[in-house]
Amino acid sequence: PYSSRYILPTMMLHAIVCASLAFAATGVRAEKACSTDLDTVGQLAASDPNLSTLVAAVTAANLTDVLSTPGPINAFAPTNDAFAALLEEQGGSVEELLEQTTVLSNIIKYHIVLEGASCAGNITGDVDTALPAGVLTLYGSTVTDANGNTANILGTAPAGNGFVYIVDRVLLPTPTSPPVPGVQIACPPEGFDSVPADDISIQAYISKPWFIQEQMPLAYQTESQLYCVRAAYKQLEDDLFEVYNYANNDGVNGPPQVTGENFRLVAELEDTNAPSKLSVGIRGLGGRPAFAGPYWIVAIDTTNIDDPQWAIVAGGPPTVESNGKCLYNREGFNGNGLWLFHRQPIAPTADVEAMRQIASDMGLDISSLLVVEQNGCLYEGAFDPSV
Repeated sequence: PYSSRYILPTMMLHAIVCASLAFAATGVRAEKACSTDLDTVGQLAASDPNLSTLVAAVTAANLTDVLSTPGPINAFAPTNDAFAALLEEQGGSVEELLEQTTVLSNIIKYHIVLEGASCAGNITGDVDTALPAGVLTLYGSTVTDANGNTANILGTAPAGNGFVYIVDRVLLPTPTSPPVPGVQIACPPEGFDSVPADDISIQAYISKPWFIQEQMPLAYQTESQLYCVRAAYKQLEDDLFEVYNYANNDGVNGPPQVTGENFRLVAELEDTNAPSKLSVGIRGLGGRPAFAGPYWIVAIDTTNIDDPQWAIVAGGPPTVESNGKCLYNREGFNGNGLWLFHRQPIAPTADVEAMRQIASDMGLDISSLLVVEQNGCLYEGAFDPSV
């Protein structure tokens, strides 16, 4: 009865349900099951070895708790070969990818359509996915992601709660620049760059943890996760560093979003002569970053280069016009983000205000910055670089 030998694994159903929770907050509700005469997406899982990487990815992303959803849902299921092609292109192994739970969760959500989903599998054109601001474009037997990369639909299967598309490519979101009416501002601002090499010691920069005072909310770190956010680093080679990010969900000392042991990224200097420009990603082949994006230190305390007390970090050059200045998109994984770092969990107000003014003078729209709550944080499970 199916138009392909591929079927969606049970684990993908769990991701679909978890993704649907984000839409519940906006008032979007799932409809009743498409047909009680058909198996649900979960029941269609059976045991297809061609989707085992997807199953492992969803399991690693901790999206296996929910067993079913009424639907309708439309799901795009990349094959094992699709994941293998992505890893060959980006560098890294399946095992290394499975360690990156937050990345995997966002990738899976980008393969799920809830709002506007069709029981008959007849969605077309631009469709919103369960990843905030993540859009896919369907045309005929192809689906195109935000990077302009096109996947072929190898087969389809109707389900009791939706419709499944088997695809030959892993779909990935990327920041896009929406048009802004009125006067157009050049972004990035002229002269926007990271700090000069003479103004920074990378060894001093990574010697102690940083506590984020304010930051942009992003697709992978939403407003509900801006509690006790901190970052620590460990040098592996002259130009390679391990990155340990930490945050709490839903409140101070809430469940950790990620911990030092469970979410290790690596950072690599783009040029050893420019220590304020790094690329950060998951650990790939040879321990180097894969799926990497820019991490620029765009301003830093120069009163004591050996012990800087504050820094401003950005996801490379800003490309989006916003309120007459420049900013970063919230969606995607790379090329976005703005953070105000301080050595103290609760920074002096004067330091925070100074950082905000510096960022604004650089041409950045600071209206997107939200306060990160650090008062009372215990940072349980966070990595300590001094140990």
